[in-house]
Amino acid sequence: MALQVYLRAIVTGWWIIVITLIVGLGLATAYNSISKPIYSSSVKFFVSTQSEVGETPLQADEFAQRRINSYVQLMTSEAMINKVKQSSDIDLSVPQLTSMISAYSDPETVLLGVEVHDTDKDRSFAIARAVAEDFGALVAELDNRGNAEAANVKLNVVSGPTLTATPISPRTTLNLALGGIVGLALGLAVAILRKTAKKTVGTDAELAEVLGLPSVGFVPRLRMGHRDDARAALTIATERIVTNLGLDTLPSAETRVIQVTSVNPGDGRTLIASSLATTLAGLDRRVVLVEGDLRSPALREAYDVAGETGLSDILDGRLSASAVIQETSIGLLSVITAGTPHSNPSELLTSRHFVDLIDELSAHFDVVVIDSPPLLPHIDSTVIAKRADGVVLVVGRDRTTKQQLRDAAAALAPTSSRVLGTVLNASPAARGLFAGFGTPRRQSPSAGIELLLPPSGAKGAPGADDGEPRADPASISDDDAGTARDRRKKVPVGKP
Repeated sequence: MALQVYLRAIVTGWWIIVITLIVGLGLATAYNSISKPIYSSSVKFFVSTQSEVGETPLQADEFAQRRINSYVQLMTSEAMINKVKQSSDIDLSVPQLTSMISAYSDPETVLLGVEVHDTDKDRSFAIARAVAEDFGALVAELDNRGNAEAANVKLNVVSGPTLTATPISPRTTLNLALGGIVGLALGLAVAILRKTAKKTVGTDAELAEVLGLPSVGFVPRLRMGHRDDARAALTIATERIVTNLGLDTLPSAETRVIQVTSVNPGDGRTLIASSLATTLAGLDRRVVLVEGDLRSPALREAYDVAGETGLSDILDGRLSASAVIQETSIGLLSVITAGTPHSNPSELLTSRHFVDLIDELSAHFDVVVIDSPPLLPHIDSTVIAKRADGVVLVVGRDRTTKQQLRDAAAALAPTSSRVLGTVLNASPAARGLFAGFGTPRRQSPSAGIELLLPPSGAKGAPGADDGEPRADPASISDDDAGTARDRRKKVPVGKP
């Protein structure tokens, strides 16, 4: 599983990898272009000693090896540097010359190597030549007391001085390779961290990865400053949801009661539930929109209907469904608002009255859309899910975490509900949807639903005669309820 996550992160973050690779190669190229080329000249000495009486050749070689360690230090001594300056006539300070010369000894041999690095290749060779000429004389002066005939140690040049024709630095090919490797590694790390460290869900693919459910739609960000564009975008998005749910044809008994819920408050499920109901009504379906969120009601303000009584009054046994169903300005669309506030909404939703109400409404209307509260943190929505034929889960893009999604799925699992799919909503939270309309800053969760309402006097507006048969709340009967109860079917949780 972890390997699949990493591979998916690499595939989705390919552009990050390409960018970092280009940057790495670019930095390597820039370093190569600004770096001054450095040339190298080298010379190598063979250190020999004369065997004294009674001394074996091996002992003579060991003596030479011990002396070589001293010669490595002697090569960059002030005495040697001054000799090189005098013989090469180079106008450099002692520290500068010292930094250019380096000596080394080959282990287990009597060879002493010297390298001279300089940005000027001719000067590099001149210094190496001076070293080859002067170092033997310095050793004879110090080690042999200037007596070449009685010398115990002799230094013979066996290689060089030799100038390397091409610069040893910068190593263009190596730097480009390192830049590419570092850029590629950094891109892979960023792509994988971007995938694994991100807690919120921002794409349909991420949503499907967490829940394993199909996506039935995506609502783009609605820019309320451009009302016509926002209305068109919402309409197109909702029509796609209707089509993906299979509701563009006559709904079957298995999808007559649809619950629209979300993970958290502010994910936009009221707007999507209302838009779904409005679109279905536009397809000549008799639709009732039930406000199942008894804690934060919004439909009364959205549709400008009376909201003193509603769902809570039905569930409390005080009123019948026919007494609270209200027509809206949209043809064939009726609503049942939340009604009188109640101290314990969960208790009302678990009552027998709620079961009877759903059966009555599904018998009389083609589609029942329930705008239910979010799944977290209350249980109201899971109670409603037991009575719905299908659940549409609205997820706020870049605001709902993966853990919250898992918690929401866990809350729905025991209800044996059929989850029809998910809708990723990119619209801002409800409090920002009225921006630009001159309304007060304090907005209800119904913000944005005014996009769904027809202009006054238009077809479907209050008082307009559109010639369509309206839902008659009074026609709901007990026989209809019984018939609906018999034909409604439950489907286990899973993909539709």
